[in-house]
Amino acid sequence: MEWNDTYSIDGGEIDREHKIIIDLINQIEGAEALQDVTENITSTLETYVAEHFLHEEEYMASVGYPGLEEHKEMHRKFSNVAVNMIDELGSSGSVAQIELKTFLQNWLQAHILDEDMKIRDWVTASK
Repeated sequence: MEWNDTYSIDGGEIDREHKIIIDLINQIEGAEALQDVTENITSTLETYVAEHFLHEEEYMASVGYPGLEEHKEMHRKFSNVAVNMIDELGSSGSVAQIELKTFLQNWLQAHILDEDMKIRDWVTASK
């Protein structure tokens, strides 16, 4: 997968962090063995979950985004699933690797390219 500027939310930190998801998907696809995936991806995903959601929520608050609370709930659900998948990745082998890749791709499509675009559209419309 490649980043496309049509995915851009803020042209800054949030976009850089969204590119991490694309990079993680590409790392999973390119990994020859589960070991290649586990060490780097679990660390990156844990950091992503901890930091990115906070940054995005701070951004939404700063622009007065009206869907902030609903968006926070989506982030909490993602975090819970991601933590469980990270745990499974260490013990379940290649099935968990495929599930993680699918989960991240679905998150990219359903959340970043749909829900996060609502933030961009709202900011654009409120200018």
